[in-house]
Amino acid sequence: MSQPRQLKNAVNQVAGQVIGRDWSLYATLLDNWRDIVGQELAAHTMPVKIVLAGGTPGPRNKRENGTLHIKLPRGLAMEMQYKLHQVQARVNGFFGYDAITRIVLEHDNKPAKPPEQAQPEAALDAQEIERIEQAAAAIADPALREAAAAFGQAVAMQAKKQG
Repeated sequence: MSQPRQLKNAVNQVAGQVIGRDWSLYATLLDNWRDIVGQELAAHTMPVKIVLAGGTPGPRNKRENGTLHIKLPRGLAMEMQYKLHQVQARVNGFFGYDAITRIVLEHDNKPAKPPEQAQPEAALDAQEIERIEQAAAAIADPALREAAAAFGQAVAMQAKKQG
């Protein structure tokens, strides 16, 4: 048996003992949390565990009717309460079946972090734009000339952001 396979088997065994027989569902949820709930919610919440209903698997051999436990900072419970159905729908849509039928909120004692403010984008002045357009003017193809000018402006903006 190869080393990676041995490591995978060991990880599966330990994770299965700690998290439960359906730990791969939880691991997939953790890996894709930001994509599932969106960047704003993912910045303040984290799935803690999934408790799946006992019994036999449902259709397509998938365990269904699970309870998802989500950790969030104090002060966000009311806002999150309004979004529970949306989160449940997005989780189930991601998995393609009704893996989650209930969500339990677990409060963290830490206060919520204020959302990060977007930095104002640095702007190029008219002289910089003119210089870039003059450099691209020698290109005969209009579409290529426009693309080169846009690329030049993007490079100049990036350089300006970096200082």
